Amino acid sequence: MNDLVALNTGSGTDIRQTGEVSHLHIAMTNINIACTANWSVINDTLGSDHIPIIIKLNEAAITEVAMPQWSYQRVDWDSFKTICHTLLTTDVIGDNVVSSRDRVVAAIIQAAESSIPMVKPALNLLRKSVPFWTKECTEAVRK
Repeated sequence: MNDLVALNTGSGTDIRQTGEVSHLHIAMTNINIACTANWSVINDTLGSDHIPIIIKLNEAAITEVAMPQWSYQRVDWDSFKTICHTLLTTDVIGDNVVSSRDRVVAAIIQAAESSIPMVKPALNLLRKSVPFWTKECTEAVRK
């Protein structure tokens, strides 16, 4: 039982009476099958409150791409503050709200890129992430 992997991608599989989508169904398999299986849902309930699930076998697995993230533990806040003061002047704000917003965002991103290191998170290709997994789930499995 230690080699089970959830195939779910995080898409809902059940529609409640309120119209809210929940994650009622979980598809589990061993790691060998998971590497060649892709899980998806159909965007048509076919009149049911359950959303149909499709599991395709013998395909290359669709894996998540690990996007670089800001390393907030290693920020040079003094540098960030100085760059923001330099870039965020009254000249950034104009009559067009959308253009002004874009210039403010670009300035903040430029300051962040200069003073906050990026890290690439480790991606475990043997596990597909599931949105419902919590610390309590991990503790329950350990017991």
